[in-house]
Amino acid sequence: MGFLQLLLVCFCVLASCKSPGVDAELRFVPGEITVGIKKDYPINRIFEFINSSGIVAESVYYSSYTSTFPSDSLQFIKNILETKSYLIDGMGWGPGVELQPLTNNILVSPKMFKMENTVNQVDWLETMRILKLVELWNQAGEAGSILRLRVPIGTENTWVERFKKLSFIEWIERNESPMYIPVTSK
Repeated sequence: MGFLQLLLVCFCVLASCKSPGVDAELRFVPGEITVGIKKDYPINRIFEFINSSGIVAESVYYSSYTSTFPSDSLQFIKNILETKSYLIDGMGWGPGVELQPLTNNILVSPKMFKMENTVNQVDWLETMRILKLVELWNQAGEAGSILRLRVPIGTENTWVERFKKLSFIEWIERNESPMYIPVTSK
């Protein structure tokens, strides 16, 4: 048997082995669910949902806003948004702020963190008022904002079933992650 054939056989044998204790059913992030909100559901109502559920909103993203400020206010808007700790991720990345090429409008695409904190919610709504931010809806007909929520480990399916009955939920799932590999104890 040639070296390449032997290598191929070894690869096939290894690929067919299952790791003990790793169940394909468990390939989701324990304690997380992801919720797609219908595109016309406003951020203040999303905050009401977060507050009424009593769970942690790890992040709120895929929401977009346009400012009615003139295009030369881009840096001013960016500077203000970069002072908001709830808009800065753990890697130091802040909100997306750019000029839309065709309209020359200022587009703001924040990813919000710790939005179960009502101080952050009130601040964002006030920031929207000050910066004259208007919510944009996804034109492709897909979900508007996406929420990543923390729930008690082992209750993910219960929360999915509870929330999928709500009229403003476009879709909901356990936070499936092809990169997540459960750690097994020996």
